[in-house]
Amino acid sequence: MNETDLQALIVMVAKAVHSEDDFLKVWGVILPFFSGLLVGLVALGGQIYTSHRQRAHEKQSSDEDSEENARRSENELKMWNIASQRKATAKVAQMRQVWINNLRKDGATYLTLWQEISYRWDAMVTQASSGEFTVEQKQARFDSFLKDTPKLRKNALELRLRIELYLNPSENESKKLIELMDKLEIAVRFFDRNISTADPRHVQAAFRESHVSARDALQVILSNEWKVVKRELGVLTPSAVQELAQQ
Repeated sequence: MNETDLQALIVMVAKAVHSEDDFLKVWGVILPFFSGLLVGLVALGGQIYTSHRQRAHEKQSSDEDSEENARRSENELKMWNIASQRKATAKVAQMRQVWINNLRKDGATYLTLWQEISYRWDAMVTQASSGEFTVEQKQARFDSFLKDTPKLRKNALELRLRIELYLNPSENESKKLIELMDKLEIAVRFFDRNISTADPRHVQAAFRESHVSARDALQVILSNEWKVVKRELGVLTPSAVQELAQQ
């Protein structure tokens, strides 16, 4: 309805006030107008409602997507942290394995060198006690023993220093191994007949006791470190970890 039609409607309404026929004519015009207006308003309201619902749905979807993205990012960060921790743990475990292998190798060589000296001394003493050699021959064999063993002793003492550098002097197991290595090296000194005239059987028995004790102490350290490696790599079962923690 344009402005001209509206003016005509106003005139008709004015006339309708004084005439029933005109009133009916006006009513016949107004009724469709307001009906159309009502339909338009209802349609507009429906569009507004639909638009509002759509925007609310889009906002809800957007919020849900944001929450999902946040959860996904958080999970990815957790997985990355776990992967990083496992990688770092595996690296530490690998370094610990190298440490264990080096300690085992040096410890075995250290004990072997002293054992070699013991074997040579025992062979010399056994032959000397057989009565087949003169005093001069016995002394010559002993001098040969003293001449051959310094290099073995030097190598053993060098390994002793390397072993000590592997150890933690504040740990009881390390302290015990160091004490037993001291005891072993003291026992070896009795191979020098200028220091001791004790019965060779007693000298060898003291050496064997010190040698075995040092070996056992070294095995305890290696075993404990292997348990640490297994625990770091998750090889041990939870019950085994608990048992280890109680030791």
